[in-house]
Amino acid sequence: MAPMMVAGISRVSGRARLAASVALFTLGCGSAVPATKAPATAAHASSSPKVPAHAGAAPRPADAGAAAAYYDERAPLLVKGDTAAIAATDYARLRRGRLYSNAERIPRELDAALEAAMSKDDPNAVLDAATKILGYDPTDARAHIVSAAGFHQGGAAGQSDVHTTLARALLDSVGKSGNGAGFDTAWTVYAVKEEYQFLLAIGLEVHGQRLVPHGERHYDVLAVEDPKTGRGGEAYFDVTELYAEEGRMLEPR
Repeated sequence: MAPMMVAGISRVSGRARLAASVALFTLGCGSAVPATKAPATAAHASSSPKVPAHAGAAPRPADAGAAAAYYDERAPLLVKGDTAAIAATDYARLRRGRLYSNAERIPRELDAALEAAMSKDDPNAVLDAATKILGYDPTDARAHIVSAAGFHQGGAAGQSDVHTTLARALLDSVGKSGNGAGFDTAWTVYAVKEEYQFLLAIGLEVHGQRLVPHGERHYDVLAVEDPKTGRGGEAYFDVTELYAEEGRMLEPR
């Protein structure tokens, strides 16, 4: 993978950075909790991304059904921790498939329960909430990260390793889609939460977000800062398919 670049900030190391980040999270719940907190704009991104009004949505892509079928076939295997399936899964395809699947969204109360458990530094409650979240959505990288931390702290190294592998694979599948420096090299995401989880994993704080149309595509442009250096910049995410699908969901039936 080429070095990650955010407009205004040079991010050294791609896959190595992600691997190191996930490894850091698995040192224990105390290490994981501060790193996973996100701005209020991301609080419910996993359950109900806010999408502006659409002027009419285009038809679904021709392969949307196949994409959904891939997710529906893979998701139960990942929830079970099937190691063969974990190794063989295309995680970019998995994330895209969830966008078109009829899978249930994560209830907001579960997101709230996880936030509350992390704020109280309650490892058992964190693990319980994260496990329930993953039952709804095995593509939730944050839930995998805190699960890895919880299992590690409890001495369940094997289960911790499974969640670390899944978190790394999901984050890496975003990282390999671009470098985030501009429209032409934007990272591709299929859920708003992926933007925040990815940026947190590579060590950037988010201070704002705006939706920007460019040509025939749509992008989320996030104002970010490297807390270690104080340098700010912008991270670009291609949300074209997400924007269109949310538009279709908002259309009168």
